[in-house]
Amino acid sequence: MTHEVYLILGANIGNIIYNIKKAINLISMYIGKIIAFSSFYLSEPWNMFTFHKIFINIVIAIYTRYSPFKVLNKVLYIESLLGRRRKSIYNISKCYLDRIIDIDILFYDNIIMNNYILTIPHKLLHLRKFVLVPINEINSKKIHPVFNVSVEYLLCYCQDHSKIIKL
Repeated sequence: MTHEVYLILGANIGNIIYNIKKAINLISMYIGKIIAFSSFYLSEPWNMFTFHKIFINIVIAIYTRYSPFKVLNKVLYIESLLGRRRKSIYNISKCYLDRIIDIDILFYDNIIMNNYILTIPHKLLHLRKFVLVPINEINSKKIHPVFNVSVEYLLCYCQDHSKIIKL
């Protein structure tokens, strides 16, 4: 059985475009078949302090045969292959850090999951324009299973006024 999964990839340090493209290749190798991808978008950092003022993000949709937890494990593995280091004792402030690559699961079919390891749909996606704009580009009619409204609707009513620029 295959499942439709939406992932957001982003970065703000290093060779950003290369790292995102490499992550996309690794996702297709380790997780599943890519069925759609958005344009690349420049965005301002969301709710974080950084000296690196610009992020680049892209949303992809994939078909996978893996469970949500297996997808998460594979995403973490891909991030580590690209040099991502997760929070440590040096980051006990719980603030967002600069990243060489970040991959988040946004949607997994239409499931709703909320536990200490994984929350699907992503708990902040409806608040983040840098997430909604690229999802809207590839599937504006995608229904958020918690709110039971489309991505297009969420984007129209999103209170995030940060700048998002299509590359």
